[in-house]
Amino acid sequence: MNNKTYCVLPYNHLSIDPAGNVRPCCNYNTHHTDYPNEWKTLNVQDDLTIEELLNGKAHAAVRADIEDGIKHKFCNRCWVVEDGGGESYRNNWNDTFLESNNTPKSRNLNVEYLEMTLGNKCNLQCRMCNPWSSHLWEEDIIKNPELNHWGANTDNINFEWYNTEAFDKLLEQIIPTVKHINMLGGEPLFNPKYYEVLQRIVDSGRAHEVSLQFNTNLLALKPSNLPLWKKFKWVAANISCDGVEEVNEFVRYPGKWNKFIKNLDHIIEWQTEMGGPEKLKLQIHSTMSSLTWLNLGELFKWCRLQPLDHSLPFLIQVNQPAYLDCINMPTEIKQLGYDLAIEGLGDIDDWQTVNIRSLLDYVMNTPDDPVEWQKMIVATNNLDRVRNSNILDIIPQYEKYWNTKNSYNELS
Repeated sequence: MNNKTYCVLPYNHLSIDPAGNVRPCCNYNTHHTDYPNEWKTLNVQDDLTIEELLNGKAHAAVRADIEDGIKHKFCNRCWVVEDGGGESYRNNWNDTFLESNNTPKSRNLNVEYLEMTLGNKCNLQCRMCNPWSSHLWEEDIIKNPELNHWGANTDNINFEWYNTEAFDKLLEQIIPTVKHINMLGGEPLFNPKYYEVLQRIVDSGRAHEVSLQFNTNLLALKPSNLPLWKKFKWVAANISCDGVEEVNEFVRYPGKWNKFIKNLDHIIEWQTEMGGPEKLKLQIHSTMSSLTWLNLGELFKWCRLQPLDHSLPFLIQVNQPAYLDCINMPTEIKQLGYDLAIEGLGDIDDWQTVNIRSLLDYVMNTPDDPVEWQKMIVATNNLDRVRNSNILDIIPQYEKYWNTKNSYNELS
């Protein structure tokens, strides 16, 4: 087995996107310019067996390259991380599932790790989000077509694929072998299907063998979660927070900071009741964008004061749409945000700090695109008009670089 190319995921994993499409993993690059059009994307609604889904063109092609010791072309996101000396998605899941006696050709095809993006049902309409991940965005662009800067057309997409008979049959095949479930959204805790899937695993008698992971903005947290979570091997909540106080409210509209803090206190109390961090793992996950860049330092300081498992957030760089990417901010803003972020990191010296510094350095060392910055101004102004808000109230440092008169039509 070639440890430099082997990945367990095309053998034991299904990743389901918001529309029910199946892929080898969430990192698999189906948007690569060379991705073959003839590789038909399989969908949960196609009423296929586990074996048929795991033998789709993409899964089979990755396994073939693995068994030939070749780095699969559309797994490039992992190769980039590893070439830079980092721990990739591939590395992490190999550590979790790889057994010493497994070789690629001897590993059975079954689903040990199930990842589901439960459509686009969400209680928020975050500024960096889109209609595929929030039904509120889908509704808003119908009323305000000028907001549709993705060119999204969701008319023929069934975002409730998980309420089909085909998915019920698929889940029945998966429950006997699954070891880890990751549920994404939308907002999983806002979706009744989240609770139905967990209860079906509990009813199977296997919950104590299954670990559970999910992303959440915490605003849909309710007391009934706790007794359900206690039945699982362990639970990991990746808590979405993009800034402190009014910054988080501006980005994660229409969420309220007071409710977020109240529910954060609840879930921290639940961690103790469940038996500590080994049973309930808590970490802040934050997007890094031109909307949050100047507040990163304050976010780091706030995270360091919270009784969480990690003293710093897991940062996710926003690069779509490109105008929200930090790399495209004016140089002076980049430098100001960088200095504030470094100050906020303090004297912590661990792997999290190394990862965050590498992201910050990447932003500083990458040339900006002034056209994208102008798109940022236009799109933000347009959304501010709809929401009766003003970014300059939240980030006054932008004023000298901002033209509040720009309209969305100027994006073209």
